[in-house]
Amino acid sequence: MVEERTGERHGAGWHVRGRAGAGLVAMGTLLATCGGNESALEVIYQVWDADSNCYQTCGTIDPPADLGVTDTCDTGPAACEIVLGETTVRVIALYDNVRFDEPLTAPAPAFMAYIDGNEWAGGGADPADWIPHRRNPHEAWFELYRNLPYATGDSLWFRVLAANDFFQDSVRFKLRPPALSVTIESCPEDGDCELPAGLGQATVLVEGPAYVDEPVTAWERSNGVKVAGTEQEVALSRTSSERGQGELAFAVPGTASTVWEIVVQVADLSATSQPVHVRRPEDIELAVSATKPTAETADFGGEPHIDRSAGDLETCRQLYIAVETPDMPPAGTVDVTTSFGVLEGKAAGNPVTLSLDGTGFATGLLTWDPPDDGSTTIQVQAVADGLETRTLSFDLEPVYSDSAVLLPPPAPVQVSAAGSEETRLSGWFVAPEGAEISPDLEAWVVVGATASSTSEPLPCGTPIPAAYLQCDPGRLTGSDAGGCLLTPDGVTLDPDGTFHVTLTSGVCFAGEVTVAVHGYRYLESEGCLGERAVSSTPEMLAEVTATYVASSESSTPAPGPETLPTPTLPPSGVVTPTPGL
Repeated sequence: MVEERTGERHGAGWHVRGRAGAGLVAMGTLLATCGGNESALEVIYQVWDADSNCYQTCGTIDPPADLGVTDTCDTGPAACEIVLGETTVRVIALYDNVRFDEPLTAPAPAFMAYIDGNEWAGGGADPADWIPHRRNPHEAWFELYRNLPYATGDSLWFRVLAANDFFQDSVRFKLRPPALSVTIESCPEDGDCELPAGLGQATVLVEGPAYVDEPVTAWERSNGVKVAGTEQEVALSRTSSERGQGELAFAVPGTASTVWEIVVQVADLSATSQPVHVRRPEDIELAVSATKPTAETADFGGEPHIDRSAGDLETCRQLYIAVETPDMPPAGTVDVTTSFGVLEGKAAGNPVTLSLDGTGFATGLLTWDPPDDGSTTIQVQAVADGLETRTLSFDLEPVYSDSAVLLPPPAPVQVSAAGSEETRLSGWFVAPEGAEISPDLEAWVVVGATASSTSEPLPCGTPIPAAYLQCDPGRLTGSDAGGCLLTPDGVTLDPDGTFHVTLTSGVCFAGEVTVAVHGYRYLESEGCLGERAVSSTPEMLAEVTATYVASSESSTPAPGPETLPTPTLPPSGVVTPTPGL
């Protein structure tokens, strides 16, 4: 028979109150009790210590060794503090000095919790939650694990109720509030945080107690004012035995010069992220490279100079377009369009979407066939959401010739009473094997003249001095061509690489005229054309001689000197024909 008594054992972390006798008799499996003044129920409370990976006992008495409980730390006062929402409590209940015919069928006690003296259903447990154990053939003990959810209050105590009204109350545990925090993943832990306006989303991490019965609510705050309509909820998932974490995504505000914050709240806990200074995004950067660059080697901001030619060797007709947008979020994209060639399989004028790596860098391969229109200027345009459009323009190198062929006139140039007949010389430039001459290749004409030694009069009158025909060099091709008396149009270049030099009519001269075509040429025979050394001055590529003779068919008297004025020689040394020539 168990004696009815009251008392308390603070050292074990529990208080004793109530009657033992009537309640224990009601246990159907009870055989007997011993030790009339000993308690029939002993309760030990332990709190999980995540740092030590074991349970600390609240009080001075650890579980008896014969229970086989090995994950117990040293006892101490810290175990008598509980952080609701984070703390796991283990309760060990022993029927001390009570014998059962089958311990595993002994009736489990009830478990109740009280915050500030009021019963707290969230901390209680049903008898079925207890785990029964056999201490020996006729003695039983139970263990209970409770992950205590978050609640507010100053103190907490528990009651273990066994068999009717026999119970034990614990000491009062001191309650500490759990920590709730919110951080923006892309921001440093310490120091100021800046994010570009309107680019992508910011990942927000919320950390709080592992055991919370309601989701965490988060919202934006701009310049200290809550932004309506930005509320989101997130349930925290356990990341450890004590803490939980949730993840949210918020779009970065599109207005620069904003101070942006994220506020989170659950129950009466709240936290605010570090302030984020929203700034203007950095511009898109473009670069061009003959070899595939990296983010470290790409020459962003430099003046593009490309060692490639429009008509380069086939294996050299490629460039890399590099794009950098440091502010773009991971997996961002940039649309790139070129005015020339084929970029990543798409013809000029069609946007190509380049995927950025984690640093905001991407490259695209540009290839081309020699353009029919002779264009060598390439424009590249990059467009990305939230950023200003960026355009880059650069020129390809021309293709120079290794040599040229200039065909002589098929017959001597006839000089009649009207002067010389117009004669057209034809030729072509010879490009390095596999390359194509640039349609706008620069070429010059150099003219030499030697007068005939005969003193016979010409049908056109007095011949012009040979010195007036000499020209070194001529002018460039195009609208500024000319300047030489015999070759005012210089060199006329056709798209297929052929060219023409026209010897003008109406020149009164007899003798030999040498016509030479000069231009820049390659000094090397290896490598891409744009990388080869080129002569620093124009060199002779081809030369022919034309013979000017008096026409035998002319019977018209030669005009006198008074009707054929002598041209004047300007200081430049280039003959300017006077009217009538």
